[in-house]
Amino acid sequence: NEGVDTRHNPEFTLMELYQAYTDYHGMMDLTEEMFRFLAETVLGTTKFKYGEVELDFGKPFERITMTEAVKKYAGIDFDDPAQVPDDEAAKKLAKEHHIEYESFPTKGHILNLFFEEYCEEKLVQPTFVMDHPIEISPLFRPHAGINLVGVMEVMGGEEAFRPILDIFYET
Repeated sequence: NEGVDTRHNPEFTLMELYQAYTDYHGMMDLTEEMFRFLAETVLGTTKFKYGEVELDFGKPFERITMTEAVKKYAGIDFDDPAQVPDDEAAKKLAKEHHIEYESFPTKGHILNLFFEEYCEEKLVQPTFVMDHPIEISPLFRPHAGINLVGVMEVMGGEEAFRPILDIFYET
């Protein structure tokens, strides 16, 4: 498991699937339909409680890029070159927000740290988080010609329940 840390439980159930002639949007559609079907089949409903949280697999899953999530929950737009033009500006922002980083951080690493700090706990309902920086997924080719990779996580629920699923799409 790439990037194992204390936030990810290595004991998990894996669902692996492939579909020819699609992109990661098609894989998200397929995954969402499958989770909805499984909830309905196993539980008889697409809504269920996990701890104190009611999860709803019946409505469309939110789809948000990592940069959109950080902009939404932390107010920092890593796509805006005026706000975060380079690695040094990202490091400065991390220091201002008391986010610790290792000695080798890039803008992509710091984007991921902001996501973990400001976004993860707010993603309660099933959510596809897309377009991770290539720096945190170095085994994948860039997607859409930019330094993002087609990696999606379905987030949802409390810490023990996240991520529900990692989907890796390689062009």
